[in-house]
Amino acid sequence: DNSTDRGKQMNKNQLLKIINVVLGVVFLLQMLSGVFHGALGHELFEAIHVTGAILLAVCVIAHVSLNWTWVARNLLRKNVAV
Repeated sequence: DNSTDRGKQMNKNQLLKIINVVLGVVFLLQMLSGVFHGALGHELFEAIHVTGAILLAVCVIAHVSLNWTWVARNLLRKNVAV
C-alpha cells in the first residue's frame, strides 16, 4: 500500500532528524570533553567521554542502518566512477 510506504518513510525521516541532532550534540560533547579534559577532572571526564562514546556508536549504527539503501547504492557499487 502506497500510504503505508509514505508513513514508514515519514517515520524514518523523523527518526533521522532526531538521530542527526543527537549525533551532532554528542560529537560536540566528545570534542569538548577531550579539549577540556584537564579542567573536568578525571571522574567527570570518564563519565562524559565513555557515555558519549557509547551513545555516539549507537547513533552512528542507527544512522547508517536507516540510510542503508543510500549507502549500498552509492558506496557499495562495484563500478565506482572516480
